[in-house]
Amino acid sequence: MATKTTASPKTDMLKLNIKPPTVDERALTKQGEDLKEKIDSIVIKDQTTYTTASLELGNIVRYKDYLEGIFGPAKKSLNDAIKNIRDEEKRIIGPRLTFAQGLELSLRGKMSKYIVAEEDRKRKEAARIQAENDAKAEVERKKLLKQAEKAEEKGKDAKAEVLRNAAESIYSPPVETKPAVNFTGTGTTGRDDISIEIVDPRLFLKYLLDSGAPVIDMIEFKPAKIKAYVKNLPLLEGETVQKAPGIKVEKTKIINVYA
Repeated sequence: MATKTTASPKTDMLKLNIKPPTVDERALTKQGEDLKEKIDSIVIKDQTTYTTASLELGNIVRYKDYLEGIFGPAKKSLNDAIKNIRDEEKRIIGPRLTFAQGLELSLRGKMSKYIVAEEDRKRKEAARIQAENDAKAEVERKKLLKQAEKAEEKGKDAKAEVLRNAAESIYSPPVETKPAVNFTGTGTTGRDDISIEIVDPRLFLKYLLDSGAPVIDMIEFKPAKIKAYVKNLPLLEGETVQKAPGIKVEKTKIINVYA
């Protein structure tokens, strides 16, 4: 990767003189309490009371706007400073970090593929040796059992019993599978994992539902997307709200406030 030295903007980003505004907290609380007292007393029963509610809604919105604006200038100064820092980070660090991440992923991939392949090779080798040992043990068992039969035919029951016991005691111990790599002294460790790719979401979802899997823990339902979909279903016809399996639909009104 070619190295290029560039000069940073002559901005002292470490010296930030941002002071929070002076706030009369009691006055803000009093305003909120006064609004609550009015809101609690409102019962909407006709056009007049609805108009009253509308006026108070406007007061609440203006109160919210005022609250959100108190720290606005200080936040803007801070956000501008943070933006400058992030822009510099993106310009200087971004491409180099992406480059380093690519190197890391490439080498991790090579190491992972080697370990997986080596583990597979050693498992197969262990299975082959196990099969050979099992076959040898079976041959020895059959040999002893045949000798026991011959001894029995000659009336040597005691010898036959000894031979049978010897045949039953023969077994091939499990072959130990050696680790694929020795991590000692490498500064690395390894743990088993898998990679997945969902190639057919509908088929996979059906499998999860049929198998009783904890679907809610794996799938995120996005309310905005669901609302947009449900609005096009025949669930909201006239004044009737019909039931939909697994979802509760209720008609509401979004009240907008304008000056």
